[in-house]
Amino acid sequence: MTPTITGAGLVTGTIIGMDTITYTVTNVCGTATTTWPLSVIQCDYTKIAAITSVPGTFAIYPNPNNGTFTIEGSPATGDETNTILTITDLSGRVIYNNKIATTNGVILEQLSLGNYLKDGIYLVNISSGSAHSVFHVMVNK
Repeated sequence: MTPTITGAGLVTGTIIGMDTITYTVTNVCGTATTTWPLSVIQCDYTKIAAITSVPGTFAIYPNPNNGTFTIEGSPATGDETNTILTITDLSGRVIYNNKIATTNGVILEQLSLGNYLKDGIYLVNISSGSAHSVFHVMVNK
């Protein structure tokens, strides 16, 4: 089955294991397409694992969301005390930047940014030492 993603960001047709999602975004600047390998760890369709080509294991759920979502996982490096979360819009404007707490090497962070985020796609960057994980999050209120 070929996975698909709707305009609202709902991914369907995935199976447990490795799969690939292709995003195509069109705006006033043109059209861009990118393909991301995913490791699907559950079939409840509310949690998608990190992009496997990036160090660390993270999940961001739900996605899409209304500005409230959870980040769960563990950094790939031993420098867990300096894990930074940065959220930017597609123009590169920083919406949120903060240090993330880790407990026994695990991150479980719930964010409620509904007042700061308009409908759209945002980049979530998790940095720990020299390792960086980047995710796309869709906000749809």
